[in-house]
Amino acid sequence: MCTKRSLAAPRDKGDGISWNVLSDRGLMIDAASYPFTEASAPDSTETFLAMARDLGFARSASSRVLDFGCGNGDVVREFRARGFDAEGVDIVPFWSEAKDRYWEEREPVPKALRAHLHVAELNPYHLPFPEASFDLIHSSQVFEHVMDYRTAFRELGRVLKPDGLSIHIFPARWRPLEPHVFVPLGSVLRARPWLALWALLGIRNQFQRGLRWREVVQRNHAYLVNGTNYPTHRLIRRWAREASVRVRFAPALLLAHSTGRGGRLARHVPFPGGSLLYETFGRRTMILLRA
Repeated sequence: MCTKRSLAAPRDKGDGISWNVLSDRGLMIDAASYPFTEASAPDSTETFLAMARDLGFARSASSRVLDFGCGNGDVVREFRARGFDAEGVDIVPFWSEAKDRYWEEREPVPKALRAHLHVAELNPYHLPFPEASFDLIHSSQVFEHVMDYRTAFRELGRVLKPDGLSIHIFPARWRPLEPHVFVPLGSVLRARPWLALWALLGIRNQFQRGLRWREVVQRNHAYLVNGTNYPTHRLIRRWAREASVRVRFAPALLLAHSTGRGGRLARHVPFPGGSLLYETFGRRTMILLRA
């Protein structure tokens, strides 16, 4: 499923401009032009719940779930269909009728579901929930867009219950192809000459076909610099400490339950170091707990 991923905590560039409004300044096209191919919402939900059970989560009738960076609410709908009291939050109301242009060939989000989708406050960044609201917090393909980890961590820790569990899956820093622009190593190599090389060789995502190479370079550079963030594990751990939360990475957990080709292959043909390779070049699984 190709979905638009949104920013959970945009970076202020110093002039009051954050990524989610750059497109309105003519600096960037809609982020819908940067798809991420990911598992369907049912598959993503089942994978998340299986990982949570492995980590000791015991569901109760009162269990509350938050989808952090919920987009148009697909995952929230799946959680609610399974009987969870689930809510979603994002920085832009992609589920509203006014935002339908962000989604291709999609049915409007039902009014009953929209009632459980919320917009985060940005100045200052604040999740619209009381302290200790959720037993589980989920995100998938969101943290590569979080520009201010410390602020996001503080808010996640605030709304997570003391014994709650938070699991976040997002692309690895050294993924061979950056998953939105499809440029090799675009997660760490953002210089215009590098982007120009691949644009001249014809690399485009599905929304860039027919564009001249110079325009592709301009758009990709703006998107990568202002809309993506692939920090090292060391930095992430430091920011977690500064935000008074605990994080750890668990690549084997995702491999054990992933419905993707990498996970299936690793389960059928296990090899030494497979989890480390997957975490380095595939996807990261980050577990966040209150300190």
